[in-house]
Amino acid sequence: MSRIASPLPLEGPDLRLGRREWLWLCLTAATLVVVSYLTQPDLFATIDWVRIHVFYKDYLATALHHGRLPLWNPHIALGRPFLADHDAALFYPPHLLYLILPVPVACVLLVVAHVALAIYGSLKLAGALALKRPVGWAMGVVFVCSAPIVGSFHSGVIHYGEVLCYLPITFYLALRLSAERSRAAVGRLGLAFGLQLLAHPHGAWLVILGASVFLLGRRLERPLLPSLAAAALELGTIAAALVAGFLLAAVSILPLAELAQQSNRQEASIAFSSSFAMPWFAWATFLVPTNARFTFLACAQLYAGTVPLLAGLAGLLLVRQRETRALVLVMILAALIAAGTATPAFAILYHVLPGLTWLRIPARASVLVAFGTVVGAGIFFSSHLRGWRPASIIALLATFSLAAVVLFFLKSGLVGSPVWGRVLVVALAALLLLAWLRWGAGGLRLPVIAGLLVWLTAADLAVAIWGLKQQNREDPEWRSEAVVARWLQGQAPEAGGAPPRVSMPKPYVRENAGMLYGWSSFTGYASLQLGRVWTYLHAVLHLPVPLAQNVYPDRAIFKQGPFPYDSMSLRLGFDPKLFVPVARPHPDPRVYLASAAKPVDNYPQAIALMANGHDFHRVPLVEPGWALALPREPPVPDRPGTARIAHFAPESITIEAESERPALLVIAEAWYPGWRAQVNGVQAPCMPVNAWMRGVPVPAGHSQVLLTFHSRFLALGACISLFALAGVVCLLRRPRVRRKAGRDAKAG
Repeated sequence: MSRIASPLPLEGPDLRLGRREWLWLCLTAATLVVVSYLTQPDLFATIDWVRIHVFYKDYLATALHHGRLPLWNPHIALGRPFLADHDAALFYPPHLLYLILPVPVACVLLVVAHVALAIYGSLKLAGALALKRPVGWAMGVVFVCSAPIVGSFHSGVIHYGEVLCYLPITFYLALRLSAERSRAAVGRLGLAFGLQLLAHPHGAWLVILGASVFLLGRRLERPLLPSLAAAALELGTIAAALVAGFLLAAVSILPLAELAQQSNRQEASIAFSSSFAMPWFAWATFLVPTNARFTFLACAQLYAGTVPLLAGLAGLLLVRQRETRALVLVMILAALIAAGTATPAFAILYHVLPGLTWLRIPARASVLVAFGTVVGAGIFFSSHLRGWRPASIIALLATFSLAAVVLFFLKSGLVGSPVWGRVLVVALAALLLLAWLRWGAGGLRLPVIAGLLVWLTAADLAVAIWGLKQQNREDPEWRSEAVVARWLQGQAPEAGGAPPRVSMPKPYVRENAGMLYGWSSFTGYASLQLGRVWTYLHAVLHLPVPLAQNVYPDRAIFKQGPFPYDSMSLRLGFDPKLFVPVARPHPDPRVYLASAAKPVDNYPQAIALMANGHDFHRVPLVEPGWALALPREPPVPDRPGTARIAHFAPESITIEAESERPALLVIAEAWYPGWRAQVNGVQAPCMPVNAWMRGVPVPAGHSQVLLTFHSRFLALGACISLFALAGVVCLLRRPRVRRKAGRDAKAG
C-alpha cells in the first residue's frame, strides 16, 4: 500500500480548465439539472418553493419594478420585515436574475450555475490534493447527485442548496490560503464566505465550519508544539477571511440580526439548539436511500451511492496523509453535531462553537459527512493500493454494511424486496472494488471494471434521486385561493386600500398567499416570526406557545371558530364545523382612538390581560419607556374620537384622526423597530401597544398621522458592504511589480 502523492502546487497548470473542459462542465451541469429537477415530479412542486419562493420572488420583483424597495411585508403574520428575511436574499448577486427573467427560468439557470460551481470546485480540490483528473469529475458529479444536494433543492430550500454547492471550492480556497498566506488568498476566501452569507447564513455556517476545521486539522501532527503554532497561524488567516466575509454580507446580516432579536426564536439553550437532530434510523441513509415509505428531513440525508461510501471509508482508513486526517476530523465533528444530545459531546460543542447557540444546525451538519465520504472515495481511486490489507478492509466494510442494511430493514418494519435489492447492490459494489484493487494498476480489465463501477454508481444514484423526488411535494395550484380573492374583490374595499385581513387555514389557502392575492393574514410560513405576534397568537387563546416549531402557527388556532381574534379586523373566516368560508359583517376596527391607557411591565403581561378579557379597545396596554400623558381610566362620557386609514402602502400609512382631547391612536399592524410617526408634520413616538400593535399619541382636534418604515441597519450594512467590497478588490489586485514580472517572464 502506498500513500497519496503530495499536493500539487496550487497555481500549477494542472489545476486550470481548458476550453473543452469548460464546455463539458456546462453541458454536464445542465444535463444533471434537467434530469434531476425538471423531469416530473419537478423542482417547482416542492414544499418551500410552492409555499415561500413563489410568493417571495414575485413580491420582490413586482415591488422593484414599481420603484419600491420592499422593506416591509404587510400580507403575512400581521406584518413583518421583508428584506431582512434571509429567504428574500436580494443582495446575493446571482439572484438579480430573478428581477430580469421569469422566476422559473431564473431559478433553473441559477441551479445550473451552482451545480457547475460544485463540479468546478471538485476539479480544483482534486487537483490540489493530487487526485486524478477523471476522479475530480467523478467527485463533482457524485456530490451534486448526493442526497444533501438533491434533497435540498427538492425540498424547495433553494438558497440553502446553492450554498452547499460552495463546499468544494471553499475547501480548495482554504488550501490555497494555507499554502500562500497572501492577501489575495484571504480576499478570495473572504469573498466566498461573503457570498454564502448573503445567500443563506445557516448553510454558510456549515461550509465555513467545515473549511476551518479542515485547515486546522491539517496542522495536527508531530511534533506537537510547532503544529500548534502553525494551527494558531491558520486560525488567524481564517479569522481574517471570515471578518472580510461578514463585512461583505453586512447589508444582509445586520437587518437579519435585528429580525432574529425581535423574533420567536427561543432563548439560547441546548434543547433548542439540538432540536431536529439525527434519530437512529436517519443514519441508515448512509446505505439506504429514502423513498415514499422511508422518509427523513431531505436536506439532512447522507446517501451518495454505495460505491462512493465503501471506497470513501476505505480511502479515509488506508491513506495516512494530513489532508485525510483533516477530512476525518471534519466528519467526526459534523457527526457529533448532527447527533445532537444523543452524545455528551454536543453540550461541549454548544459552548465552544460560535453560532451553534442561536442556530438550529444539528441534522444538516451531516452534509459534511457525506462530502468527506465523496472526497475519501476520490483519494481511494487515485491511490495505488496493494496487499491484503486494503482488500480485507473492503471486505470488512462490505460485511458490516450488509449487516447494517438487514438490521435496518428488520428494525424499521420495511422487510420485503427492498432489503434484498440493497444487499445485492452492496455485494456487487464490494466485488467491483476488490476487483479494482486486484487489477487497478492497469491492463485490459481496468476499463471494464471502471465502466462497471460508473454504471453501478449511476444507476444507484438514479434510484436514490427518484426516491427523493417523491418526497416533500406540494400542489402548485390552489384554486380556493382564487375563490377567496374574487370574494374579497366583490366586497367593499378597506379604507385607504389596506389589504383585507382573513382567517383561512391550510389546506384551503397557503399561509403566504396574501402576498400574491392582496389580502393580509395573521399566519405566515417563514423561518422567523415576530416574537410579540407569535406569543400573542397562541397565549391569548390559552394555547401553548410552540418553541421547536416556529415556522407557522399551531393549527389548533383555527378550531377556535371562524374568527378566533377580536383584535385584527378579520373580514373573512373559516367555519371549522361547517367547513365553509364565513363573512364578518362588522369586524373590529383596524385603527381607533383611545382616551386612556393602562401601563404594563412587558408585553407578556399585556397578553395575559387580553387573554383574561381586558377591553384593550377602550383602554390600550402600554409598556414602560414611552412618555404618554393619558389617564388610566377614560373620562365619562368617553368620546375618544374617530380615525380612518386615508392611504395604505407597505412602508407608509396615512391616517386621519379627530378627537376632542389628547388620545392614543392604535393601529392593528405589527410593531417593529424602525417604524416612525409624524403627527401634523412633527415627529412623534411610534410605540408598541396591546403587545403587538402600533400606537401613536395624538393631540386634540384634527390630526394627520404618517407612519413610515425605515430599516435601521440596512443603510449602515450597505455602507459596510461597499467598503468591504472595495477592500477585497484591493486584496485581489496583484501588486504592480508582480504583474510586470509576469509579463517579462512571458516575453522571455
